[in-house]
Amino acid sequence: MTDQQLDLLKRGYFRRGENWSKLCRRVADAVASGETDKKKWSDAFYSIMHELYFLPNTPTLVNAGVTNNSLAACYVVDIGDSLNEIMNTATMVGKIQKFGGGTGLSYDPIRPTCMNVKSTGRPACGPIGAMRVVNTSSAVFEQGSKRNGANMAVLNVHHPDICSFIRCKRTEGILSNVNISVSMNEDFLTKKQDAVHEVWWGKNTKGYLDAEGNFTKHKNRKLMTVGDIIDMIVDGMYANGEPGIIFLDRMNNDNKIKNVKIVSTNPCGEVPLFAYESCNLGSINLYKFVKDGKIDYTGMSGVVRVATRFLDNIVDLNRMPDDLVIVSDTTKKYRKIGMGVMGFADTLYAMGIRYGSEDSVAVASDVMRSIKESVFEESKELAKEKGSFPEIKNSTYKDNKISVRNATLTTIAPTGSISIIAGVSAGIEPVFKRKMKVNTSDSNNGYVIESVGYHDYKDKYNSDVFVEANDVSIEEHLKIQSAFQQYTDNAVSKTINAPNNTTKEEIHSMLKSLYRKSIKGVTFYRDGSRSVQAVSGVGESAARGSRKARDSIEEGVTFKRDVACGTMYITINQDSSGRINEVFATLGKGGSCNYSFLESMNRVISVALQCGAPIEQMIKQMRGIRCSNIQPKFAKGGEYLSCSDAIAKTMIDRYEQLTNKRINTEDKDQIAQKCPDCNNIVVFTERCRKCMVCGWSLCG
Repeated sequence: MTDQQLDLLKRGYFRRGENWSKLCRRVADAVASGETDKKKWSDAFYSIMHELYFLPNTPTLVNAGVTNNSLAACYVVDIGDSLNEIMNTATMVGKIQKFGGGTGLSYDPIRPTCMNVKSTGRPACGPIGAMRVVNTSSAVFEQGSKRNGANMAVLNVHHPDICSFIRCKRTEGILSNVNISVSMNEDFLTKKQDAVHEVWWGKNTKGYLDAEGNFTKHKNRKLMTVGDIIDMIVDGMYANGEPGIIFLDRMNNDNKIKNVKIVSTNPCGEVPLFAYESCNLGSINLYKFVKDGKIDYTGMSGVVRVATRFLDNIVDLNRMPDDLVIVSDTTKKYRKIGMGVMGFADTLYAMGIRYGSEDSVAVASDVMRSIKESVFEESKELAKEKGSFPEIKNSTYKDNKISVRNATLTTIAPTGSISIIAGVSAGIEPVFKRKMKVNTSDSNNGYVIESVGYHDYKDKYNSDVFVEANDVSIEEHLKIQSAFQQYTDNAVSKTINAPNNTTKEEIHSMLKSLYRKSIKGVTFYRDGSRSVQAVSGVGESAARGSRKARDSIEEGVTFKRDVACGTMYITINQDSSGRINEVFATLGKGGSCNYSFLESMNRVISVALQCGAPIEQMIKQMRGIRCSNIQPKFAKGGEYLSCSDAIAKTMIDRYEQLTNKRINTEDKDQIAQKCPDCNNIVVFTERCRKCMVCGWSLCG
């Protein structure tokens, strides 16, 4: 194993005195403990894990054979409309996340803010208020967990508070432990754009939304249309990737249980579940089965069948506290499992196939068809040996006279941490960067991580094969997701990563195209639209955080600017490579600004530039700041609103003189959010913020 793999295992997986072999033996013995032939199955489970053919979700690797903690990764719980019900749900969510699980909730049962609480006569807190309570519970309880608490909040598009829900995460840092998705039927996106949007809650609260998004029963005013709601969703996706969309009708059409409806998913959207239900997940490492440019389907089928038995055993081995016994009982009624994949992009590299091409879509379909068939056959064999899942009597399997052990079989789950352990690309996502620069605390130089498929095959195939995430078009992303969804019982966790210059019109087109595809939900992310920057590729830019030494002699230009505080002289220096790395600003005798404040600005700006901070982001932060006590000073080409604004605009002038390029002060190069575990930067992929180095994930 590489240093990266071992470092992750040491920090989050190994128990005292463990190595990879001992961890695999601990987990294998525990999972085989209920088998008649314990040694046979322990050895079989050990082999597929130790050789990295298959890995279960992180809670199983961490907790199996050690404690009575949960081994499942994803849960859905219910929430009611009373204060006691909201608080009880928040407590349950906190307890689940303490044991490493992520939770999903539908907030449809929460009355809208347009209604009053009977006991107080004051407006209800609404879904957003309840979400804040759950978010706080997650933040508190995660302190005692190895994983971060994460929630999926779902609200139907016809709930009266849908506008505030769509906008609730527009300010970054708000509801940081919650992903949000709007639930709808697939035909909503194809309705006439000028049709009045109808909302309702319960039997008596039915009406419309006025131009500000407030509930009204009156039609004799300007009302929100279907197009307005879709525009609002698009604005959110463009701004920061939220909300996502889930299609409840598609999920329930594929629901094998006839008497229970699906209302929510887990945090990353890949497992639609009933209330108080959990699901354990595992992933096949596709890269291990590539031989001479082809996939060994026979060998893969054998591993899939062993892994199916493994996941089924987890249902019985999973332990929850006594006050969460409802989760264990519900889970055992349906015995759902989710077999998925990882390393798909590296597999395409190994096959010489471009991600997003028609050939890659065919591979995706063939792979998932094969896996589904193998899981299905093994589940039937397990039903003969151990019995069908208890609620099969209320399922479509019973109608078709089929006996299976598990109500659902396949899922494409996020594989952030386990794909790092396996040394392959995450899930079905494209390779984010073929090479990534990793910063370390003990070295200014760090080290380089290289995609295994690129490393092994870069000399065999043309460079066109080795695409990265931003080389893949929106339509190509959707084709891959749709191909996997076609043979997946549950859903697919995938992010449609798009370049920073993607327009709102293109997002609109994406949404309009969804009804022609088989996907059950969509998550979109425009590069740089949050304070999360894609991992820097090797050779793209200097690593941020280490300060570049100043050249002994540097060239510069001094600009004279008339600002409201007086006459300002701004000197901008560049290093030997022509990169701006110092700014000095002073005021003439008539200057009224505090000298020490201006001097501190000079130092902070210069140090930031020397540490590799993107000049575009620095300009964006300073530009437009307005002095509160004075009028702005008008100048040629515009106005200087303050000293900060003058410095920013002068930096733009000098940058464009040096590069002959217009500077982009939009969000493309925002300052990177650092991973709290390893201090490297995180990316948005598989519907969540993740560190591609150590496996940290905001979604647990």
